[in-house]
Amino acid sequence: MVLMKEQIEDIRKQLKKEMQEKEQIKIELIQQKKLNMELNKQLFSFKEETLDILNIIRSRADSIDSELQKTLEENKQYEIVTKKFKDEISKLNQKIRDAENKNMKINRRLNALEQSKFGRLAQKYWEFRKHFLKRVNSK
Repeated sequence: MVLMKEQIEDIRKQLKKEMQEKEQIKIELIQQKKLNMELNKQLFSFKEETLDILNIIRSRADSIDSELQKTLEENKQYEIVTKKFKDEISKLNQKIRDAENKNMKINRRLNALEQSKFGRLAQKYWEFRKHFLKRVNSK
């Protein structure tokens, strides 16, 4: 009987120990559940903040994209205007070259005319006529 009592006492101790372990496990489980709930709250908060940040970034990206499109359109218009100006400049440069060539031809003809006897005679005639017309018109 003494042996049985000791066995019973050992079993009681084991049961008590197991009960304490079970209680400890329950406490740890409750703590884990609380921690899990807190982590879920933090995760949800993080997701909301991330979504808000993504929306802000998306709106900024959209505004930058629209500004870029406007800038590209303005650049196209500037390119068109620049091309027109370049065409106009090249036309004007061609006109200047043509006028210079014409002026050189006229100068050569004038020099040739001044160098010839008939040319000097023609110059004297035009000068005489100019003075004569002034006298006639002044009277």
